[in-house]
Order: sequence, then structure tokens, then C-alpha cells
Amino acid sequence: MTITEMEKEIIKALNINMKVDWISQDPIKEFKDLKKFVRELFKEYRGEKKYITETINGILKGDK
Repeated sequence: MTITEMEKEIIKALNINMKVDWISQDPIKEFKDLKKFVRELFKEYRGEKKYITETINGILKGDK
């Protein structure tokens, strides 16, 4: 996932939250769900970034 893809996912989630009927839904639960979603996005991003960095480092070490 690129940073641009992550930005689009966060914006999409915010747009969904914008359309929530706050009278019939629990705002605290909705924001907890949003917070969890954003944390998962960052976790995925960091994991992919770490994998790419380790792969590149492994390739570079193999060239020496």
C-alpha cells in the first residue's frame, strides 16, 4: 500500500462516517471503529515498508 492509497482509504472512511445517522448510531462506537480502521491501515503500511526495506537490504548484501 502506498501512502497515496492509504490517504484515499482514510478519506473514504471519513466520508462514510459523514453519512452516519448520528441519532440512531452510537458516535463513540463509530469513532472507535474508525480509529481501529486507521490503525490497521498504518500497521499494513509499516509492514509492507519494512518488508520492502529488508528485501532491498538483502539484495544489496548479496551483491557484495
